[in-house]
Amino acid sequence: MCESCMELKKYLRYGHHEAIVTTVDSLGNINSAPMGIELVDDLIVLRPYMSSKTYSNLVSTKEATINITNDSKLYYYSLFTPQTLKYSQSKMVRPPRILGDVDLYIECVVTNVDDSSNPPLIYLRGLCCDLGSGCKLAYSRANSLVIEALVHYTKLPVLIREGNVDGVKRRVDIITYTYEVIERVGSEELKLIIRDILDKTFTIIKDLES
Repeated sequence: MCESCMELKKYLRYGHHEAIVTTVDSLGNINSAPMGIELVDDLIVLRPYMSSKTYSNLVSTKEATINITNDSKLYYYSLFTPQTLKYSQSKMVRPPRILGDVDLYIECVVTNVDDSSNPPLIYLRGLCCDLGSGCKLAYSRANSLVIEALVHYTKLPVLIREGNVDGVKRRVDIITYTYEVIERVGSEELKLIIRDILDKTFTIIKDLES
């Protein structure tokens, strides 16, 4: 691990963490996706679904920039309105950095892809780590629950394809719970976001039932 990345253990010390992973394809098209990450023996481990753009980009171009942030709006934008994201050039890899309230940028290269697991395991080595402008946000249940809702929302398409009805129901119940809490304690901005997530969730369910 590079010297500038030695403090990663401070940022990724609680096991599984959420981040936004930026990759590019062979033509330079940018893809940013919310994704769980974990630090294992000084390597960053991702578990993207094999059908995802993140997986195909990592396999083909073998580079990524990981954007560590607690700002739920950036997760929402990257998933539903990626065209609104703005970027700056990275130092050592092609995938750019997301501009905004990002705490840490980690520029990485792929060292190994393990397709034997489902989803696959992709191991990355940090080349460069830089502090961002920072989220500067006190702990907010509503903010954290928006991220939690998005995590479960992204699981729905795979569970539906697998025919996992119980898994779908559990995810919908969790998203509904986050909605109820955010409606009580969230800002108007976060209330609009969680309502949209809930609407999209029930649209998926209606399409499934039809």
